[in-house]
Amino acid sequence: MLPVEVLARAAADQQNAAKGQVPGRRQQQRIAGLAAKILAVDQRGQRAAEHTVGRLDRGGQRTALVDRQHQAIGPLGGGAAGRHVKAHAQTPVWFPVAHAGPRLTGQRAAPIICHEIPARPGEFAKSVLDSRSSGERRPRGRPAGLTRVRGILARYLLRETVQTWLVTTAVLLLILVIYQFAEVLSDAAAARMPRDAIFRVLGLSSVQLLAVLTPVAMFLSVLLALGRLYRDSEMAALMACGIGPAALYRPLLLLAGCVTLGVGWLSIVVAPAANEEIARLAEAARQRADLSMLQPGRFMSFGNSDMVVYAERIAADGSLENVFVQRRHGAEVELILARRAWQAADDPPGTRILRFADGRRYRGEPGQARFEIVRFREHGIPILLRDLRALALDPKSRPLIELLGSANPEDVAELQWRLSLPLTVLVLTLMAVPLSRSPPRQGRYSGLIGGVLVFVLYANLMTAAKVWLEREQLPSWLGLWWVHAAFAAAALYMVYRQQHFRLPPPRPEAAPA
Repeated sequence: MLPVEVLARAAADQQNAAKGQVPGRRQQQRIAGLAAKILAVDQRGQRAAEHTVGRLDRGGQRTALVDRQHQAIGPLGGGAAGRHVKAHAQTPVWFPVAHAGPRLTGQRAAPIICHEIPARPGEFAKSVLDSRSSGERRPRGRPAGLTRVRGILARYLLRETVQTWLVTTAVLLLILVIYQFAEVLSDAAAARMPRDAIFRVLGLSSVQLLAVLTPVAMFLSVLLALGRLYRDSEMAALMACGIGPAALYRPLLLLAGCVTLGVGWLSIVVAPAANEEIARLAEAARQRADLSMLQPGRFMSFGNSDMVVYAERIAADGSLENVFVQRRHGAEVELILARRAWQAADDPPGTRILRFADGRRYRGEPGQARFEIVRFREHGIPILLRDLRALALDPKSRPLIELLGSANPEDVAELQWRLSLPLTVLVLTLMAVPLSRSPPRQGRYSGLIGGVLVFVLYANLMTAAKVWLEREQLPSWLGLWWVHAAFAAAALYMVYRQQHFRLPPPRPEAAPA
């Protein structure tokens, strides 16, 4: 029973006694005197507690009252007015609460000490004094409650970002794979790709696409995940609890670091090997090409792609009718027109022989009047096959060690491109956090348009710098690095602006008279 209730009941008993209820008058007077003593002791304890709380407030600490049900019933002290908190502990705990106001972004909160109200009067002041006299102070470093909140926030952000990243990557990859599938089918129909290796080539192409898609998918996933927090006012609630923008970077940069390692492995090791395998499959398809793959009315390349064959019709036995063939010998061109053509069955290893019947052969240099014209009844030409082991690799297919030791501008540009893809993950992640900031009433995709424009500009500048480096219009030491340096500086500036935005300090409250 609180002292105020005891005093009220004593006053009521005294009034009843004055009306003539004499038998319990002495007992009631004793109760009233006891209540007055209790109230005096409690008032002295409360004044001492208020003095201690005042010192806490002047030192930047806030104190609140918490009942047995862990519900905040009000602040204590003039400096803590308007700040309430719900405690979840049975002992005094620290908890951050921000200053109330229409704008909460970037405001750091002052700590609040939550004290549980004792069951008996007078113990509240004693508990406050005991907690101060026993050396119970704010722990050094980060408060335990704030650390717990930051851990929950980190797991929440990681879950939201990873889920969005996986969905975004899957959607973008599906779109590009469908487009790539149409190209692979076209190459297989034109004998530029083995028909039995269509899905293998498609899988290798998907690996190449992942190295390029992963950075943009990571960028968009951060924009979408944080945009939802701003839209649902969850970010405002986090900042009201003392969680500033800096707390967002730790889980996101941790995820970006893991993604950077994966993209580096894809761009430096996996993608070149996949591109080399695709080139070998395409070359093997050209070498295995025979007349059975020729389609009437279409031109087809054979061998080392130095011979082009065209047939008007294909007979039932597989021979060609009304055949046109063009071959190049340096500056000279050889043309063959024949009524029939077929592939010899007794070809020597490493060569194929095409035999023609009833035709003419023209050979000479274009632009010159001297041409050799030969009529034949039967004629044969060999188709030399290129050794796959001597296949000249494209810079996109060359391993990293060969690129490091090359001074060729194309090799240098390819090397810097491979190293640039992992860097884009970190730069875009840094830039995504300030770009995702939007008012609560705007849509989830309000910041997505600006983010897409930033990525398009970033990608176009990287592509242009690579072309300029291949053409030796840029020095190799500058290369693609100036693009990353410019966007990294812009990202750090945006982070600095967001991190150092603070609300004006609250007005000092007038001391009670």
